[in-house]
Amino acid sequence: MAFVTLKNRGYLENEFGPDKTKTFRIASEFIENGIYRQVHLTKFEGKHKKVVTVITICNVSHEECSESDVDVILVDKMFFPDESIVSMLMKDKDS
Repeated sequence: MAFVTLKNRGYLENEFGPDKTKTFRIASEFIENGIYRQVHLTKFEGKHKKVVTVITICNVSHEECSESDVDVILVDKMFFPDESIVSMLMKDKDS
């Protein structure tokens, strides 16, 4: 959902593909009646090392991957110490 939202708004082109996309669940909270609110951090990497990072928030259930519209927040900058969990997760395996 985040990819389509960003592509439709001109932030991503076809150079971004699933092979260079990383997604990490930041939080999952039970809401009610089998519905959970989830927050994900997603990093899209294109050719020439262009990187677009977003945070998504949506409600999910065991039956549906999305029980609500998906909020997509474009992240301009992130500041984490080198040893932080998020920093380690977002690094490329090759670096």
